[in-house]
Formats: sequence, structure tokens, C-alpha cells
Amino acid sequence: MRKENTMEQHDSTEAPLCDACRRIPISHLALDVPEPLESWASFFEARNVQVFDDAIGRPSVPRYVLGDLIAEQRARDARLAEETAKAATREEPVPVGIPALEASTAYETMMSAAGTSPVEEFGQWAKPSFLEEALAEGQRHQAAERAAVRRRKEAQ
Repeated sequence: MRKENTMEQHDSTEAPLCDACRRIPISHLALDVPEPLESWASFFEARNVQVFDDAIGRPSVPRYVLGDLIAEQRARDARLAEETAKAATREEPVPVGIPALEASTAYETMMSAAGTSPVEEFGQWAKPSFLEEALAEGQRHQAAERAAVRRRKEAQ
């Protein structure tokens, strides 16, 4: 952190600040900068910033700390904006997933991504047949049960 600026009477047009006015309550920092994931107290402890009590007993920090935090936030925002601009101007797009086909279902799109489309391979879109096979097996089983019941009735 930098040293706190001292005001010189002859160069400044501002009124001199008392000691209490040179501090900002920690609760007010959230108005200008987002609160860190850890608490403000541990954040300032890690940065070796001393926390004082203001005139009414609230924990507070010197004004220059807020200025430093705002400057860090502006630098971080500028860096993120620059990285975003670089990512947007990349010439090669990043391929993600399978390109969608118009007027087709998700199954048809996935099946067509293999190289040859199901239409070329089978003459029509390939349909999942496991349900049809299960239904046919159930119908065969029911028919066999009906035949067994019919035979038992005829035997009696």
C-alpha cells in the first residue's frame, strides 16, 4: 500500500480533513467495491492494512485504501475486457458438439454426424427399434399365454 497523502495548505483549495474524516467505515466499502470471499477483516489482515475505529466506533480503514481498491478493480475490469476482446477476435471458432441439422430431431442429427447419413446408408432415417422389439416380444408372450389357456380349456 502507499503512504497516505498529506495536504499542503498553500497548494490545496480543499478544506483540511480531521482524522475521523480520513477513514471510511468497512460497511461502506461494499457501495464501491465487491466484498471479498473472505471477510474484510481477513482481507485487510492479509494486506497488512490496519483497521481503526471511527468516531462512532465502527471499524474503518484510511481513505487511500478505498482508492487503491477502486484502482485495482478498474485495472482488473480493463484486463478482463481486453481478454474478452482478444477472445472475440480469434479467427478460428471453437467447435462445440455436433452441428444441428434443420428440420431434424436430436437423434437424427447425432446419427448423421458419423459421416454417412442414415438416409444414405439405409434409404431412410434409422429409427430406434428396441421399443418395437420389446413390444413385439410382449405380443408374442401374450399370444403364447392365450394359446396355453385355450389348450387347457380344450383339455378339460
